Amino acid sequence: MGRIKNPDDFVEIIAVLRETQRHLERSKNYSDSWTLSDINHATQEIDRQIAIIHRGLLPMKNALTIMFAATGPIDEICLGNGWGPEFLELGARMDRAVELPGLFPKISVRKIWFRSKLGLMELAIELGFEEPHYDGENYWDWVIGTVNGIELDVCNSHTLPNAAQDTELYQTETDEFEPDLKKLMIERLKDHVLDFIYCGHSTPEGKKNIVETH
Repeated sequence: MGRIKNPDDFVEIIAVLRETQRHLERSKNYSDSWTLSDINHATQEIDRQIAIIHRGLLPMKNALTIMFAATGPIDEICLGNGWGPEFLELGARMDRAVELPGLFPKISVRKIWFRSKLGLMELAIELGFEEPHYDGENYWDWVIGTVNGIELDVCNSHTLPNAAQDTELYQTETDEFEPDLKKLMIERLKDHVLDFIYCGHSTPEGKKNIVETH
C-alpha cells in the first residue's frame, strides 16, 4: 500500500463515500436479499476506506469502485430503498474521481479470472477464438486460439467442475493484456460468468493481485 501524494486529490472520493454512507444509514427496508447486517457491513467498509485515506495511505482503486458495482450488495439495498438514481450518480462520480491522472499507479493486467458454467471450448467460441485448439495434461486443460490476430489461452483444471473454480484467460506471447483486447474480452464474457470478472496478475507465490473488477 503506497502513500497519498496530495490529500486534496481524495476530497471528492471521500465526499462520495460519505454521501453513500448517509443513504445507507437511512435505508430501513429489508428483504430476503439483504438485512441490517449487510447495511452495517457496507457502512463499516466505507469507514475503513475513509480511515485508510485519512492515514495518508493509498487505498486500492478496486476496493473503491467495487462498492458501486451494478450487481453488488449496495445496489440491491438502494433499489429497495428508493435511491437507485442517486446510487448511479454516486457510482459515476466515483469512476471519474479515481481516474484523476496520476492518482493511482498504473499496474499491468496480465490475466483475467472468472467463473462460468461453460466448458473451455464453449468459452473459446463465445470469446471469438479463431481456430480454437483444445489440449490438456495431468491437471490443466486449455484452449488456444486467436482474436484480432493475438493468441489467447483460456484454461482451468479438469479436477473440478467449471462453476467451482476460476478460469484464466491471458495472452500467450506478451506479459500484458492489450487494452482494447482486454475490454473486448470483458464485454464478451459478461453474459457467461457467474459473478465478477477480475483482472490483474499473479504474484511470485501464485496468488492473485487483482487491480480491476467488472
